Amino acid sequence: MGNYCACLAEKPTEVKTMKTDLTNSKAKTEAESEDFEMVISNITITPTPKDIGRYLLKTAAKGYMEKKDLIEEEDEDFPFENFKEPISKLLSSNVQYIENRYGEFAFPDIKIDSNDVEYKSAVILEDGSVYEGEWDLKTLKPHGKGILIDKNGTKYVGFFRQGKKDQYGRTICSDGKMYEGKFKHGKPIGKGLLVNENGEEFKGKCDSGFPNGKGIFKYSNGDVVDGEFTNGRIHGYAKLTKSDGSFYEGEFKDNHIERKGFYKWSNGNQYNGEWINGKMTGFGEFKFNDGKRYVGEFYRDIRNGYGEFFWPDGRIYKGNWVNGKQDGIGEFTFTDVKTKLDKTMKGEWVKGKRVKWL
Repeated sequence: MGNYCACLAEKPTEVKTMKTDLTNSKAKTEAESEDFEMVISNITITPTPKDIGRYLLKTAAKGYMEKKDLIEEEDEDFPFENFKEPISKLLSSNVQYIENRYGEFAFPDIKIDSNDVEYKSAVILEDGSVYEGEWDLKTLKPHGKGILIDKNGTKYVGFFRQGKKDQYGRTICSDGKMYEGKFKHGKPIGKGLLVNENGEEFKGKCDSGFPNGKGIFKYSNGDVVDGEFTNGRIHGYAKLTKSDGSFYEGEFKDNHIERKGFYKWSNGNQYNGEWINGKMTGFGEFKFNDGKRYVGEFYRDIRNGYGEFFWPDGRIYKGNWVNGKQDGIGEFTFTDVKTKLDKTMKGEWVKGKRVKWL
């Protein structure tokens, strides 16, 4: 640019000569003045650098306005106002945290059929949300890859079909909840990843944003459930593995252990039997880590009703139980110290103590 300006600055000589002649013309006669005017008409005036600069600026401005008018004419049928700031400014801290935790969304290789799709920068939609991505210009609806941030700060990135989330995408709510997976007609459905506001994860089959079907749920405390879910709750057959090493495998109903199942505690105790609302209730077998064993009826985790208790040394009690203790009529089998033979006697117990032999 500097060299270009220097070249123009070398050409003002003829203009200076013309000005000198005009100054001397005041002493001329009228005839001489006419002749002089004829001479002036044949003079070629060389423009100064300032003149050329003005001309180029004017030409450039004209070209810009023509281009601007052309763009406006091309977009006059696109009825949405441009969003003039980076859309990242609309994201809450929760949304940003989830994005940092799970990384940038990766578009799978999916094609949305349309013959007239075009990318548009961020615009403000009628409901106040902001959309950036591909459009179907015939229907004027988001169609293809895009990013949508609603007025509540919820962000969706993925595929659209005629204005609705479709095929595959990721939704992050302003409170930190997230779903990434399959969509159909605007709703999450099929296999995907769900994250709740506590950071707990579910991977599996979803329907309308809830676990529905087989999947794996990871709790914030380290517990894991692998099994069947209905409307976001454990329902059906599943395995629960707790962070302390305990586990349960069996049936669930509405998030509670129910019907039949096997539970093993971290200390080695185990139970196999019937459950109601998460409690051992009904018939089952409980094995203690020291070798003792109980087979019989339970009520809310307590031995209650008829049951048989076995000790590692061979002793056996068969009879009634109340609140976890022998209570009522029962039979007691033991090894006679003198004869070394097993002996069974009938007796009566009250609150765990034998009161008499019968």
